Amino acid sequence: MAADSQNGHVSNFSVYLGKEAHVPRLNGLSYDVVTKMARPFLKMHRHVFFDNFFTSTKLMEDLLAQDTYACGTVRSNRKDLPPCAKNKLKQGEKVSAQRGKLVFTKWHDKRDISFLSTNVLPSEAPRIVQRRKNGRNINIEKPRVADVYTANMGGVGRADQLRSFYFAGYSSRKWYRYIFWFLFNLSVCNGFILESTSRADQGKQKRLMINFRLDLAKQLIDGFSWRKIKQRSQETPHHPVARRKTCLSSCGWTEEKMCSVYQSRAKNTQRIQDRDML
Repeated sequence: MAADSQNGHVSNFSVYLGKEAHVPRLNGLSYDVVTKMARPFLKMHRHVFFDNFFTSTKLMEDLLAQDTYACGTVRSNRKDLPPCAKNKLKQGEKVSAQRGKLVFTKWHDKRDISFLSTNVLPSEAPRIVQRRKNGRNINIEKPRVADVYTANMGGVGRADQLRSFYFAGYSSRKWYRYIFWFLFNLSVCNGFILESTSRADQGKQKRLMINFRLDLAKQLIDGFSWRKIKQRSQETPHHPVARRKTCLSSCGWTEEKMCSVYQSRAKNTQRIQDRDML
C-alpha cells in the first residue's frame, strides 16, 4: 500500500495473491512490490520511504535510475552492503559508506539501526539529542537520515489508524467481503482526507471524522426508509383479481377460463364460509 507521508491518503495498493507460478520474480517479492506501488510516481523526482523488509541496494539504484529518490532501514545481512555494516558500535557511534549516490549509514542509539538512502547526503550536519545512560544524561549525535526517515515513514500507519476509527462492516473469512469493506472504508478515509485538505486551504476549521461519516451516510441514504415502504404495503393490501383468458375450442365455440390461482383461492374462501354457516 502506498500512502502520502503527511496525511495518510492512499493512492495505490495491491492485493497479495500468494505465490504465483507464472510470474517470475528475478529480484524477489519485496522488489516487485515497491516497483509496482511506485510505478505511477516514477520519473517525477518523488521520495519513497519503506522499511527493512523491502530495502535493498538493487532497488535503491533502480529507483534512482528512474529519477525517484528513496530511503529505508536495511537489514545488516543484506547482499551488497559495505563491510562496515557488520561493525559493532557503542551508543552514539556512527559509520557510513557511499557508492555513487547511494549512502549506507549505521548508527547505534539503543540498538544498531542501518539505513540506505539516495535522498540524504552523508555530509549533512547531525542533530544533538539527549539520552540517559548509567543514571546520567549524555549528548549524542543523531544522523540526518534518521530524522528524515522518522518524519516521512508514518503514511501507511496513519492510513491504518484512520480506517480503524468507526469501522464500517464486519470481519469475514470470505475474501471478497473483506476486500469490499476494505475498499469502502478506504474510500471514506480518502474522502475525509481530501475534505480536510480542502477546508484547510480555505481557512476553515477541520471537521471531526464522526461528523463527516454521519453526513456521508445521510447523503448515501438520501431519505430512503424501509419502514415507509413496509407501511405503505400494509395500507394497500393485495387482493386477488379474477383474470380470465379466452381460448378457441375445437368445435368453434369461444370459451373463457378463470385464472387457476384465483380459482383455488375462491374455492378456499367458499369452503371457509360454508364451514362457518354450519
